[in-house]
This record gives sequence, C-alpha cells and structure tokens, in this order.
Amino acid sequence: MTPARPEGCLSELKLDELTADQLDAAAAREARAHLAGCARCAARLSEIEAARAAFAASAPPLRLDRGARGALAERAATEARRPRRWLAPAAASALAAAAAALLLFRAAPEPAGGTATSSGERIKGANRIGFYVKRGGIVQLGGAGARLQPGDAIQFTYSAAEPRYLVILSVDGASQASVYYPSGPVAARIEPGLDVVLPQSTVLDDTLGAERIHALFCAEPIDVEPLRAALAARPEAPPAAPGCDVDTLTAEKVVGAP
Repeated sequence: MTPARPEGCLSELKLDELTADQLDAAAAREARAHLAGCARCAARLSEIEAARAAFAASAPPLRLDRGARGALAERAATEARRPRRWLAPAAASALAAAAAALLLFRAAPEPAGGTATSSGERIKGANRIGFYVKRGGIVQLGGAGARLQPGDAIQFTYSAAEPRYLVILSVDGASQASVYYPSGPVAARIEPGLDVVLPQSTVLDDTLGAERIHALFCAEPIDVEPLRAALAARPEAPPAAPGCDVDTLTAEKVVGAP
C-alpha cells in the first residue's frame, strides 16, 4: 500500500505535469522551489523520470507508413487543441512509446443491432483500466477485445479522477481466478490520473480462451484474497465489495494472435 501523501507535498499529478512541461511558469517555479527543500518529492520526481526512461527504452522504433504518419499527425494536432484538466502520471512517457500501437490496435467488432457482449465487452465508468502488450520487441496498446497469446507481457494502466485503492483480478478460459495487481495482500493506493502505467507487468500463461479482467477501485484499502476467493466461487461476475467501483474488460487468448 502506498503511504498517504504528507500535507504540503506535491501530488503525483503536479509532479507529472512538471516533468511534461504542462505547468505555467509561475506554477513550475513554485513546484521547483518546493522540490529544492523536500527530499520526499525530489525522490518521487526521480522515480517518475526513471520510469519514463525505462518505458521509453523498452519500446521499438516507430516505423510508420505514409498513411499512418498522417493519421498520427492529425491525432497529435487534435490532442494539442484539446483542453486538459489533468494529465496522468507516466502518460506522457507512454504516449511516444504507444503512438504506433494506437494505430495498430484491433478491437473485436460490435455485433450489428446490439450491445457488445463478445470479447470486446466492457463495463464503462469514471474509473477504468487498460493495458499495453509487449510481444517480442513490439509494444502495442491493448484493451477491451484485444487478442493475446501465451508469452505476451502485459502492463496495466488506470484512469481515476480521485485517489482510490486498486485491485485487478481475472478469470481465465479455464475459470481460474487470479490476481494481476497488486502483488501484496491489500489493495494498492493510486493517485488521480489518466492512463497511468502501473509499476509491474505479467507474462501470460498458456491457458487459451476468453479472459475477463475486473478492476476494483475502492474508497478504502481492502484485502485482496477474499476478493479473489469470491471471484473463484462465482467466476461469472465480479466480486461485490462495498465502496468499490468495478471496471470490466474481456480479452481473448489464442495461439498466433495477430
């Protein structure tokens, strides 16, 4: 569990905005003045910068054809014009690494005339998760409807408008329940942000079929094992926990996924 931020210290959002040059001049000066006298915030800033560098180093060089370059340029121009109320911790570092993936990602098609209930099914809310997929040397953006294969490494992201405690569970094609995040026994505290990259990744096993992934965003720290046990007992539905919002997405694990 991440300790609560001491009063007066910079938030994860403020630190990320500082490293991404999203603060105005006055706010940036104020933040840097605080960093000069706060060892905790200075250390956290170093961690964020190191995580950005590590993620960027793991991504392959972008090789885009002319059409893809045009689409990416149009997307970048649109994003530049869009007002931002908040920016995710680590989101800026992920943007460059995932730019090609945003163009390559293939979601399962929605059935005509109805709501999707296939491998692309997703329960949407204010809090949500996503993930990146690393296959060989290629990093791509995953998400609802992604086609995965054994041996893929996945790293989750989350979006939340306020601090929460996060648990990510899954039920695989053999109806086995497991915990993706956190590695400890209690839900991990997260700070507000958009598409924040979580610090751990997982290599997928060889169990094939649909995998339902449930993220619980809770108001209080909660024990993880009772949630996993509840999901194992009723794999068809996410575990119910007071004070927790649930985001669910489904991916398909197959041999030789494109």
